[in-house]
Amino acid sequence: RGKRGRSGSGAMAAARGEGDEGTRKYTSALTALEGVRRSLLEAESTLGAGRVPPLRIPQICVVGDQSAGKSALMQAISDIPFPTATGTCTRCAIIVEMHPLEGGEETPKFRIDDVDIRVVDDDTSPVTAALKKRQQELVDKSTLKQFSDVPLRVEATTRHPHRLVAVDLPGIVHAADDSYGDEGSSEMVKALIRKYIEPAETLILVVLQASRDDETQAALNLARAADPSGSRTLRVYTKMDVTESADQARVLKSRVQSADKRHLAGDELAPHFVACRPNGVIANAETERAAIAKAVGGDCAALGVVGGQALADRLEPLLCARIMRNLDSMRKQIADAKAAANEELRLIGKHPKRPDEILHLLEKSLLARQLLMNNLIGHRLDAFREAIHATKAAADDADAIAEVFEATYSPFAPPFFQGQAAFDMRVRQICDMWEPIADAFVSSVLELLAQATEPWQRFPPPPAAATHIGGAAAAAGGAGGHDTDDEDETGGAAGEESKATVTADEARAATAPRTVGASLAVRREEDSLHSVADTFKSAVRSNALELQASVSEALRDGVFNGDLEREREFGTANHYLNSKFEAELTVPTEIIETAVKQRWAVAEAGREATAKKRPDRYTSASQVPIDGAQLCSSMVEDVTTAIEAHFAVLATKSVKEQQMHRTGVAVKAYWAVMHKTFVDNTLKAVRDRVAHRFERWCRSMAHSDALRKAAVEAPDIMARRQRANEIIRVMNDCEQHLRSIGA
Repeated sequence: RGKRGRSGSGAMAAARGEGDEGTRKYTSALTALEGVRRSLLEAESTLGAGRVPPLRIPQICVVGDQSAGKSALMQAISDIPFPTATGTCTRCAIIVEMHPLEGGEETPKFRIDDVDIRVVDDDTSPVTAALKKRQQELVDKSTLKQFSDVPLRVEATTRHPHRLVAVDLPGIVHAADDSYGDEGSSEMVKALIRKYIEPAETLILVVLQASRDDETQAALNLARAADPSGSRTLRVYTKMDVTESADQARVLKSRVQSADKRHLAGDELAPHFVACRPNGVIANAETERAAIAKAVGGDCAALGVVGGQALADRLEPLLCARIMRNLDSMRKQIADAKAAANEELRLIGKHPKRPDEILHLLEKSLLARQLLMNNLIGHRLDAFREAIHATKAAADDADAIAEVFEATYSPFAPPFFQGQAAFDMRVRQICDMWEPIADAFVSSVLELLAQATEPWQRFPPPPAAATHIGGAAAAAGGAGGHDTDDEDETGGAAGEESKATVTADEARAATAPRTVGASLAVRREEDSLHSVADTFKSAVRSNALELQASVSEALRDGVFNGDLEREREFGTANHYLNSKFEAELTVPTEIIETAVKQRWAVAEAGREATAKKRPDRYTSASQVPIDGAQLCSSMVEDVTTAIEAHFAVLATKSVKEQQMHRTGVAVKAYWAVMHKTFVDNTLKAVRDRVAHRFERWCRSMAHSDALRKAAVEAPDIMARRQRANEIIRVMNDCEQHLRSIGA
């Protein structure tokens, strides 16, 4: 107890065990925080409320129920004459900066929101009146009847020996009390309190009326919600000079003694007890302690947890510790705010853009998107090619050939020349299968074009966007001209294979280095156009819609009325067609494949049998060697036998049936040629009617007089640029203030 009785900075230094060095460090830290807070408030006055990123500054926040004695407590630790009366005295957050008089000064000095209040002959009533007036001015500007969410700042240089920063918050009115005048104000006060006490950097000073049960005091509940562990909450019991009964006095005495033991044991957050104004009269430290001792029946003179003076002694080291503990957090907050402001400047530009700069950025953005669009069209073309190829099984279907042959057979023509009409019909049916596949591909290309011509939307779309091309192939697979279970299975399998192929292609597209690099370039150019006016965006979009309409008409006409329509009519002198027809007619591919597979199956069975007979030599059939020469000889014999059998069967058929077979072979051979031609011609149509047109359109943007007239920045960009630059400036100031700590 020998350390008790010290006050001011000396008590703070003793508590920290650092002497003059501790006092100097605390003073520099507090001065730095005052500078940070002042810089933020000045920036907010320039930019407007809520326009400056809030920093979670280590501070003491004083909360309590209405009439719990908060204002009297604040006056006791600061010498600021706060208004005190029954009912509501604090109507906004009051940020209090306390400084001791130095250099032989005698007259206290007060400043309220940058307005100096003169004190003559220690008459502080003008300060009280100014506090009331300024609060009322803020309330009058508020949308609520009784309170304001705009803080009021008070600087006080008094005879009080302490340096502190504390935030006095409005008192909480219980639901049964309607003195706020409106329900919205009650909720607003609670929201305001939560805003200040929830940050982990805040030390909560919760003011509780000693004569009331703790659990009935709303301020304690709010403090518990913000700080469940109680690791940053200090309870201060007020009006300790008033007890309602002897039992209550004994309870309070026991509470004081318990808190004193905790405090002596090193508990910095042990509860504190004050009277502040015994019997309604402002008292000094001795009078206050005497009044408390009289009320609870015990000697309180030497207790470190009793009295407003002792509370101020305790708060200095607590605030100092919080400041030092949260310096890194503050530096990170400042760095994050600067990074966000710099990102904003990157998006909108550090300087205003001229019309020619905007048009140049537009051209760069569109050309970057065109490069990426071409890349994505390539992946969709791969899917289109696979989907067309997947129709081979349906095109080769013998039952479909038989159906069209029978449908077109004429008894008035020699059987030797039958099949031309069936061939033509089957070719048209194959083109009908291709039409929905081509439509899906063309639609996906036009969709990419629409997205590429919109510089203010993210590009490209998700990878799954083109999988509907495979779905079109699946639907086309069943369009063979008749209904059979076999064909449904074939078409379905083709469709599923196509879907899988498209999905794999799209997945590769999403991770291909070229696509990723192009996407990053597009992102950079997209960002550079954020600052333009809506009228310019509308003009570009109007041009883009005209381009899309003309390209859509030209592409659909070229693919459907040109390429696909030409494929419906025979027209080729490709020597590959003759070679394919002769090969299929002389040595049908399926006969060779069947014979080879059967012979290979016999060879595999022989290897397995050998492995079983010689387990001492072979552990698996794969280790048994194959006689290549013998296998080839057997395959040739099998193929020869199969071909002879095929022609033997064909020879037994009628001329009509043989001609039907030749028609089917002709369709297969022609499909092999026409599907490649169709894919190639479609590629050329997309290249000429989409890619080349889009590139010419992109380069024409910089020479458009209409766009040049509309090429201006958006009206809000100047304000956004000013705000970002101001945030960077004020955050640099805050960094500078923090660097001074300990210097």
